[in-house]
Amino acid sequence: MIHGEMVVCKSKEQRWHDMFATVTHMKDKLGKEVDAGIIETVVVLNLLGMPTTMSCEGHLEHGTGAPWVDIEDISASKRSSEVHQMFQQALQLQRRQAQITVETVRLLEEAHQAKRDVKCLHLAIRRKLLDFLTTFYEHRHVPFNVHLIIQSRDIGRSRLESQGADFQDTAPLEERWLNLVAYQEEMRQFTLFLKQQFFQATDI
Repeated sequence: MIHGEMVVCKSKEQRWHDMFATVTHMKDKLGKEVDAGIIETVVVLNLLGMPTTMSCEGHLEHGTGAPWVDIEDISASKRSSEVHQMFQQALQLQRRQAQITVETVRLLEEAHQAKRDVKCLHLAIRRKLLDFLTTFYEHRHVPFNVHLIIQSRDIGRSRLESQGADFQDTAPLEERWLNLVAYQEEMRQFTLFLKQQFFQATDI
């Protein structure tokens, strides 16, 4: 504690209220707010140390027809563009030269190391999510297509969604509706589980 200042520990309820207010004011690049059906999922993931960047409650007229949330280390994501630039510089240098030089090799090694560093930051957050999913499904049995999984995105980023989400595009309309309801309910149940973890934990 800094001398002369008072540190006030917010209650779990206040932290939830503050994060909920923050999430409800979030907007994407198109100015669209977070879908009402996924707000609490986004809130609790952030409170549990798993930053979110994009989400959807699930729609049949567009998207994957299932709810999903993208989770990633924000600082690592900013470095991702730097990693891409490093690879581009190395490839451009290689094209200008007749053979691979020591400088090209060095640039590629630095780019690969930077990529590994970024991926490790993302995977640390994925590990948290994986641990929560492991506990959630320890005694829970649902159809495998409904089961929530972590999809790997670019350089270690993660997406949480149901296993069958990708098949929604090819399913008959009635089946897609039934799947969407099941997928949304599974995300809701996982959110309730995470809320319980947040409010009962003493070290969060």
